[in-house]
Amino acid sequence: MKLMSRRTVLFCFLGLLFAAPGVLALFFFRHPDMIAGAPTNQGFLLRPPVSVPALLEMPANWHLLLWNEGACETACKAALDRLARVRLALGRRARRVDVSLVTSAPASLADAMLVKTLKDADIRVLGLDDKAFAGLPQNVSAFFIADPEGYLVLSYAKDAPPGALYHDLKHLLETNPDG
Repeated sequence: MKLMSRRTVLFCFLGLLFAAPGVLALFFFRHPDMIAGAPTNQGFLLRPPVSVPALLEMPANWHLLLWNEGACETACKAALDRLARVRLALGRRARRVDVSLVTSAPASLADAMLVKTLKDADIRVLGLDDKAFAGLPQNVSAFFIADPEGYLVLSYAKDAPPGALYHDLKHLLETNPDG
């Protein structure tokens, strides 16, 4: 009798051990609000995404954009350098990312040294009017990530660390192998 009860206890324990993950999964599936979901992105998610038609004329890649109003001064050049380094840090995934400087005054980029720097770092210049960014909060963001369909999906502050851009872009590239 003692042997039978020991086997019964062992069988019940093993059954409970293997059934518990399934029961917990079903419980959390039915009650997703019980899971504290921290956001994985470090940028600000734009809802709804903002369409930029000029990006559709470019190759269907992910885009790192720097929004700069007026002439590209020292802070702008440093930001472009950070974006170029983020793209370079992506390694083999870098061919799927384009870096662009979006400005409302492309004629103000007449500095020969700046043009050479942009060409060496393979940074495109997009001249857009302010209406293209009308759906965005004004003076809040400087960096954007745009998807291959030409929608801005994430925005970042001017002082955002390059690691935040890198982390989010790498995550997007890994989860979207075709785009």
